[in-house]
Amino acid sequence: MAIKTIAIISPGDMGSGIGKVLVQEGYQVLTCLEGRSPLTKELALKSGFQDTPNIASLLSQTDCLISIVPPESALSVAQEIAEQIQSANSGLIYVDCNAIAPQTALKVAEIIEGAGARFVDGGIIGSPPERKGLTRVYISGPDTSELLELHGQNLEFRDLGDKIGTASALKMCYASQTKGTTALWLHTIITAQSLGVLDALRNEWTLSHPPLWGRMEDNLPTVPHRAGRWISEMKEIALTMDGIGLAPDVFEGAAAMYELVDAVFNQKGYSEGPPILELLTMIENHLHHQNE
Repeated sequence: MAIKTIAIISPGDMGSGIGKVLVQEGYQVLTCLEGRSPLTKELALKSGFQDTPNIASLLSQTDCLISIVPPESALSVAQEIAEQIQSANSGLIYVDCNAIAPQTALKVAEIIEGAGARFVDGGIIGSPPERKGLTRVYISGPDTSELLELHGQNLEFRDLGDKIGTASALKMCYASQTKGTTALWLHTIITAQSLGVLDALRNEWTLSHPPLWGRMEDNLPTVPHRAGRWISEMKEIALTMDGIGLAPDVFEGAAAMYELVDAVFNQKGYSEGPPILELLTMIENHLHHQNE
């Protein structure tokens, strides 16, 4: 059966972007904005979402539900949906596109399949789909065929096979390099700043790794508004590594770094943070006050 109506929970930055692309392609895109923030409501309505009064109403109208929520909410959202899934259309497909460990994906699958729906494991790589080539949705599991027929000008679905957990594994490995590297950069330059060798380190980088400082200058000011959302993702990566026998400490440390940045800035919304040297000074001052 071809998918015609898609529900997205929740239409934040990524969810609203994906929903907008699907609306532009002629799909009916639903959500439930009850209890959501003014920003989320604005994003959803601007993107062409249709609001439903409650989850039961949403489920009764949709062929496919895509969950795009913070990693720490993946299980609770699945449980909330499962409790009302009996009123849904027969054959509902639940797609978990959250940044979670394969172990967590299997738990979500158990909840959803136990309620009578079909489950697809998903992992989103890239930025919101504002233009072609930015966003890929990797999917895995035995029920991916209908999703692969979805189309959107700036959105690509890629099949990774019939095993639940594979798409989540790819997302975890990818994010361990991207967001994990960002946490490592922060550890390095905060330490260098505190010990008085940042200028010398930058001079060395101009000789041995010329592009590195420029990449940090571009990347790190964007971290304050993202750090709070990355904490649980780092913990899911740690769980992933632990699941194959690797020590999880590296990514538990990355989670702690993002907890630190979030504590310093407590920045909401999507505005960029301060320039890199000001960012470092603010974090250094916070650490100094903590240690007094």
